Amino acid sequence: MSRKTAWMLPWLATLLGGCAGAIVEFKDSDFPTPLVEVTDIDMGLVLDEELTSYLHVEEIERYGAWEVKLGLVQPLLFRNVLGAMFSSVTEVDSATEVHPDLDAVLVPSIIGFQISIPSQTSSDLYEVWIKYRLRLYDNQGELIVEWEFPAYGRANREDYGMLSDKDEPALEDATMTALRDAAAEISLRFRDRPELKAWLAAQAARTTGVAPEAEVDEGGADS
Repeated sequence: MSRKTAWMLPWLATLLGGCAGAIVEFKDSDFPTPLVEVTDIDMGLVLDEELTSYLHVEEIERYGAWEVKLGLVQPLLFRNVLGAMFSSVTEVDSATEVHPDLDAVLVPSIIGFQISIPSQTSSDLYEVWIKYRLRLYDNQGELIVEWEFPAYGRANREDYGMLSDKDEPALEDATMTALRDAAAEISLRFRDRPELKAWLAAQAARTTGVAPEAEVDEGGADS
């Protein structure tokens, strides 16, 4: 072996190692149970194949193929979050059919996914963005509200010490942080949507026989 070839071997090993990419798969994950007020609603949940088999594959130039298998963890996320928010959750196949035993049916979907690795941004961060769409239907199959929101997570490669391969654990942690961000957003913000608030008020009125109060314009009338 020539001296030139010997000198190049470490460089080639580094280059090839940098092209490996990463594969992240979630099979079983823990999500904190949201500490929120329970709404007296019997909720249906549609977990379709597009959601539960969601796979993001991205080829990053000079850094190989990056895969995030996100589908299997979605049922865990939504069962946990909705189970804390509503009095009951029942999985159904379709939201557009009539469901007399339910009050509403939620259909979640992932409509966007993006990753960023340190080599792309000249930083120490692995970043993940997930964009969700939630569609809520009444028990007659009519759309009540549609809501889109982003979830974000990141991990710092400096937190992974002397690991030779930081990519997979760092990307996994960044993705899990984004999933927990999504769980928090749903549990804290979803019921604040104006269309949903109006529908919940109507549901409460139907149950109690008391008409919902009209919202007061805090700005007051012009004098």
